[in-house]
Amino acid sequence: KRRFSDRRDGFLVRNLDPMGKLIPYIMKKMKILRKMAWVYGVLGIVLLAIVLATAESTNGAKLFLSLGPISFQPSEFVKITFVFFVAAVFEQGTGFLQVLKTAIVAACHVLLLVFSKDLGGALIFSLIYILMVYVATKKSIYLFGGLLLGSGAACIAYQLFDHVKTRVT
Repeated sequence: KRRFSDRRDGFLVRNLDPMGKLIPYIMKKMKILRKMAWVYGVLGIVLLAIVLATAESTNGAKLFLSLGPISFQPSEFVKITFVFFVAAVFEQGTGFLQVLKTAIVAACHVLLLVFSKDLGGALIFSLIYILMVYVATKKSIYLFGGLLLGSGAACIAYQLFDHVKTRVT
């Protein structure tokens, strides 16, 4: 008898693998997309800043934009533009300067999410960035340094946000 977790894991493997291959395929086929790295980075920051400035707070977090009867969460779209940004910049090179440039843009994304109190989104963006840097550079210092900094950020978030304390205790 199969357990639910076995079915769920099978579903994830079957469905996430093709999605994980979709972005590189699109980037390969549509060469113009690779040249728009900074458009993706700026677009993501602008969308997250609009959410921070205009969205109403729901359960303490600013997540959704409303256009008439339609509400949507821009951070879901920004995840895609963020991955496009990092991939396009790292296609140009993976030297320290490229990593630094992408780190600054990634920090802007994460800080906007933190200010919006979308800490789950901030965690996802941080992990995406750390893993993409590690895969692109193959330097474990970035992986372990990123995880160490992320752990420090989690401790700070615990001190700053009451809802984090509630979930942890």
